[in-house]
Formats: sequence, C-alpha cells, structure tokens
Amino acid sequence: DRIAIIALIFLTLRKEVCPHMWKNRNFLLICLLNIVSWLSLYMLNTTIVPYAKTLGAATSVAGIVSGLYFVASFGTRPFSGVLGDRFSRKKLFLFSSVLLAVAGLGLIFVKHIWLLLVLRALQGGGYSITTTIAMALAADTLPADQIGAGIGYFGLTTVIGQMAGPAMALAIQ
Repeated sequence: DRIAIIALIFLTLRKEVCPHMWKNRNFLLICLLNIVSWLSLYMLNTTIVPYAKTLGAATSVAGIVSGLYFVASFGTRPFSGVLGDRFSRKKLFLFSSVLLAVAGLGLIFVKHIWLLLVLRALQGGGYSITTTIAMALAADTLPADQIGAGIGYFGLTTVIGQMAGPAMALAIQ
C-alpha cells in the first residue's frame, strides 16, 4: 500500500505544474536531503525502543529514550527559525545535518543507556534545526511565483520519509 501511495505522489509531480522547479538543482537537493532526514527519523523511531532494551533498559527507560528525542526537538524548534534568520542558513543546515549524522552513527557504538540518552537529545536538537532550516532554504531557492507549489512538493518529501521509514526499518531489522 505504501509503495502505491508513493507512486501516486510521484505521478502528481508533473513538470507542467512548475517547470522551473524541476530544473532547480538546489531545490531538488534540499528535497532529497529532507527525504533522507525523515527516513532516518522514522527508521530510528521504529527501532529505538527495542534497541534500548538490548542495552538493558527497562521498558519505561526505553520510552524515555524514545521520547527525549521529541522533547529536545520541541525545545529547540522555536529557536531554529531565529537562528536561520541571524546566521547563514547553508552553514546552519550543514552544521545541524552533521550533528544529526554523527549522533545517528554514534548509536552504533553505544554500550550504556546514558550515552544513548545524550545522543537522542543531540539528534532531537539537530533534527529540529535541520528540518526548519531545510524548509527556509527550499523557499529561498524558488522564484516568488512558485513558493506555494514548491513548499507543497517539499512537504511531500516529508510524507515520503514518514511512509517509507518504518517499513524500511522493519525490513532491515
């Protein structure tokens, strides 16, 4: 069902809608990075509780590990846009993407719950900044008369990651 929905979404992405958007390399790159970001979030969220339990965490602690990500994201999101307006969005996007990737890769080497908690908090903060700045960068790359349609298509990249992430995580697990 998810593959059919993704195929339907791609069928709606016609070149006639916004012809310049599909030639915009920067917009397409930001969309691709957004899909990867959302895929990683939903893949991790599907598997993080069982992973925490393999490290000896009780169910309640595993729930905290999962939830801490969202608490950190909630706490940093209001500041993400302000940071994007004050500093270079490209540099901020790069920094937060690297933070997100390093924290994600660090999960492979975790042997203690406290480190898992730290990495999940870093992921939540990095994710909050990355996704907020990605939308601003996407808008920055589009002509004024295509911002509405472009942000709509950019939003589809979020949905694609949300739909495919859990299925991919369970298939790999």
